[in-house]
Amino acid sequence: MALFYLAAYPQYMGHLRDEVDRVVREHGWTKAALDEMHKVDSFLREVMRASGMTTGTMSRKAVKDYTFSDGTFIPAGTYLMAPTGAIYTDDAVYPNAVEFNPWRFSDMRDQDDFGHGHHACPGRFFAVSEMKTILAHIVATYDVKMEQEGVIPTPIMIGHICAPSRKAEILVALTVDAVETALAARGGAVESAVRGNILASVRVSLLRDRKMYVPGRGVSACPALEYREHLRVDDHADRRALTRLLCGDHPLAVEQLRQVSPPVPRDRRACHFCLQTGSVEDEAHVLVDCLDARLVALRDPFFLDACRAVPVLLHMRCILSSSDWLLAVLGRRALVARTARIVRKVFDLCAVVPL
Repeated sequence: MALFYLAAYPQYMGHLRDEVDRVVREHGWTKAALDEMHKVDSFLREVMRASGMTTGTMSRKAVKDYTFSDGTFIPAGTYLMAPTGAIYTDDAVYPNAVEFNPWRFSDMRDQDDFGHGHHACPGRFFAVSEMKTILAHIVATYDVKMEQEGVIPTPIMIGHICAPSRKAEILVALTVDAVETALAARGGAVESAVRGNILASVRVSLLRDRKMYVPGRGVSACPALEYREHLRVDDHADRRALTRLLCGDHPLAVEQLRQVSPPVPRDRRACHFCLQTGSVEDEAHVLVDCLDARLVALRDPFFLDACRAVPVLLHMRCILSSSDWLLAVLGRRALVARTARIVRKVFDLCAVVPL
């Protein structure tokens, strides 16, 4: 029922949300926080009062004849109830009783909707905490409204119990803050998972181990998810080829023979260009070392062009392994487009040379 009133009177949502945000920032989602949510508490109490959730409570059966001080006689066997419906709509008890005033009880602070005494409800504190938690979460996370503002769906009467309508519809949407928080959490989880996969995978060693040259600071490690120059290559075919190389999804034997069943051992995934014994057709071999004339014809112009653009690469080629030199080339922004072009040409050649 509280959700119906919240949806019918959206003007109160902001006050409730401000209180929830303030209290949760200070105490977190704790019992102490719930105790400080006076407006949330008041809203729930006023809903119970205004909706007339029951016309009577504290049902009792007289076990013997009884006469009240005003002379009212109750014979044994009579069933009695406290007329809460009449009390809740009595202006003498609740001023302007017909008006829904969500802050009525936050001003009074001395009312309790549960019975006290010897038969007080033992679960009343848990029930209050449960209701406040649910309403506070809804207020903090969603915007809700009825199709017609201020209209409460007609309830269902079951004896003296007033139950919420089961056919009413409420419009619900995540708040902007909730959407942003959810996206940030989802993005963080996805990024963490991707980073973990990159660190653990042998296939994406080029993506993980590239070295990024930073002008004035030299060569540094290249975080896989931060350095994405390959995605900025203008030519679609070149961009796709370089991305496939970095992600280990390419036509070279080191990858293709891994996917067959059963997988071919890595040391037997021989280069199908040079057919040299003991040569594994991996990225460094094909793009740097292989002496096949077709690959040499593609690579030599690229090597000359790359060393002219970045002269230090010529010296690095003399002191680094082929794999490390390839990583150094992949980390140079000035060479990304050129590298993507040669990778695409090599992949095109793979398509016409049988594996």
